[in-house]
Amino acid sequence: MKMRYIHFRFIFFIVAVLFCTAVGFAGKNSTKIEQGAISTFNEYASAWKSRDIKRVWKLMSPKLRKGNENSIEKFNAFVKSNGFYPSNFSIRRVVLNGNEASITADVTYSDFSGKKMGTDLEESIFVLIGGNWYFDRYSHK
Repeated sequence: MKMRYIHFRFIFFIVAVLFCTAVGFAGKNSTKIEQGAISTFNEYASAWKSRDIKRVWKLMSPKLRKGNENSIEKFNAFVKSNGFYPSNFSIRRVVLNGNEASITADVTYSDFSGKKMGTDLEESIFVLIGGNWYFDRYSHK
């Protein structure tokens, strides 16, 4: 009976080690992918904060740029016509789903003089295309 107990503990230990090793590799890959999405989100936020429309444009997905008539000039005119821009971002949650990352954040909007207009909870979707993350769409929560 004691031998069977020791044998069971040994097998359990081996299974636990194999499971933890497999989860560890997946976790490391997920973290790297997640960090890539967060890094792009932070670059996107930084571009908005500095009102660098060219950089915002480059971080948008090809589908989204095409939807904006594939013209940075028209996109820039659209942003200016709104009279406000996202000025601060605070990440609350990141969820990966295949080649998409959903990043929920508090987004503060300001007018062009810098006056805060309000804060909204938004979900931004980033897509992984050719090894690079791009902003693809958002929704209010």
